[in-house]
Amino acid sequence: MLDVSGSMGYGSHHALSKFEYGACLAASLAYLMNRQRDAVGLTAFDEEIVAMLPASSRPGHLRSLLVTLDRLETAHETNVSKPLHQLADSLTKRGMVVLISDLLDDPEQVIRGLKHFQFRGIDVIVFHILDPDEIDFPFEVATRFEDLETAEEVMAVPGAVRADYLKAIGGLIDRYRRELGASGIDYQLLNTNHPLELALLSYLSTRARAL
Repeated sequence: MLDVSGSMGYGSHHALSKFEYGACLAASLAYLMNRQRDAVGLTAFDEEIVAMLPASSRPGHLRSLLVTLDRLETAHETNVSKPLHQLADSLTKRGMVVLISDLLDDPEQVIRGLKHFQFRGIDVIVFHILDPDEIDFPFEVATRFEDLETAEEVMAVPGAVRADYLKAIGGLIDRYRRELGASGIDYQLLNTNHPLELALLSYLSTRARAL
């Protein structure tokens, strides 16, 4: 599952946007799964499911998936939990779900949605994608911040809000890592400055344990 909500469109000048990074990751995983002769599908979402390609291992399916990825655009607000429940209810076979998202939503609802897959006997991997700016908050001068989902703008002096921001984002990351890990869900934080190999190794490790 690939998050295409507006917040995924953010990218600092020294990195891919979160959406571009996530799309590259999705394409890499799809290629790897296809080479292993696993059926692979794609679900893209923001507030709702906006594109769905059912899992298949047929010849030509990988190309269809890559074309679908290439045509996706970011838009609208985030509601991660709703499409998670929709997809979990629609799956009829056991397998693996990979979520690629910045998870900038209500963590309680997101975690509940991910546990829905486990209830259905489905293994879950979560790739939490954040831009280095979102992790480190490197801003020094008064800056105008724009919400990419609502277009709302706010002026802030970084020195006055940095400590609170870093505490909040650190708490969010720690909560996902702690609660997902306790539930047996594989969680990997990915900085868009870091190589995709980290994500691929995590996927291979989880797949090996599932066999």
